[in-house]
Amino acid sequence: MTPVVEGYFQVQAEDMAAARQLAAVVPRAAAFHLQQAAGKLVKAILWVEGIHVTAEHNIGQLVGLLPDGHDWKADLMELDVLSRFATTFRYPSPTGKIARAPDQAVLEGYLSLLDTLTDDARAWCQSRE
Repeated sequence: MTPVVEGYFQVQAEDMAAARQLAAVVPRAAAFHLQQAAGKLVKAILWVEGIHVTAEHNIGQLVGLLPDGHDWKADLMELDVLSRFATTFRYPSPTGKIARAPDQAVLEGYLSLLDTLTDDARAWCQSRE
């Protein structure tokens, strides 16, 4: 893989490790790292496809850059729910309300999904470069 794609997978693995360690004790922070990991996975695939990667963090918008019918589009779009994890659990609302932290089981479910997608995406990226 190119150094850029390998770099995305490396920092994505760090976000995954942080999410795992934080899930039980600081679930808000774990949620943020899950969103970051998902975004980096999408950006690795976009890079392999030669699609300009921006600083965008909205997973749905990033996945939308893939052409219709792309092998990864549907699977990656499942991660769009994590887009809200970038801010929902990190900031109070304009009225001062703080969203209830995500349950550990929810976080672990997304960790498992990301593990599977990451393994498959890494192999796919290696086959494409």
